[in-house]
Amino acid sequence: MKQRIIKRESIRKKEDFKKDLQEGIWLKSKFYNFCFKRNNLNFCRIGIIAKKEIGNAVRRNYERRIVKEFFRQNKTLLDYNVDIIIFIKKNVNKFNKTFFLKKKEDFLEILKKINDILR
Repeated sequence: MKQRIIKRESIRKKEDFKKDLQEGIWLKSKFYNFCFKRNNLNFCRIGIIAKKEIGNAVRRNYERRIVKEFFRQNKTLLDYNVDIIIFIKKNVNKFNKTFFLKKKEDFLEILKKINDILR
């Protein structure tokens, strides 16, 4: 069966976003800004913010899908249950394979840093 992000793994409420952004720890990378905070749940949650400066709706949704897929594939790398809010940064609009792989490497580096900080 194909894995996917289920509803409970998404941060949807405005109050949850605000609380995590106020109390969370910030990390910055080339493509993303991460804000994370431990949660008392038995699973990790993700929230994605893509501002209009990134591009039109098609571009923003593409970027969100990429981040969701990275999270889905690598959420088992996290040793702790955390809420992660990801701000997608504006960057050069490239759709080639090497650019995609750079984004993935960037995402994985941040997940490793999150584990190191929470230890």
